[in-house]
Amino acid sequence: MTTHDVKPCFCPVCFSLVEAATNASNKTNASPKPGDLSICWECGSPLMYDSLMMLYPPLESELNAYGARDPETFEFLVRLQQAVMERVHSKPRRKHKVKELIQ
Repeated sequence: MTTHDVKPCFCPVCFSLVEAATNASNKTNASPKPGDLSICWECGSPLMYDSLMMLYPPLESELNAYGARDPETFEFLVRLQQAVMERVHSKPRRKHKVKELIQ
């Protein structure tokens, strides 16, 4: 696995800044390209790169097509998403009082 710098953009789900991507395929060390699937490291959402290398939530049909095209990488990304989701949901959450939020 190789990590690459990517054009900075935001996760369209949690709005976390994305500046790098790690190649999940053992077949190549290439940088991500349009149509590649990604997982947000902060929220675990599946994302896809568009023609401008911005991330968007893929349609179910796009996920299915990706899974058919590269089942090994797709399965790895599914397991990665599960691990990220477990990490996200295990983080302690700070409870705010409404007064703190509006000040």
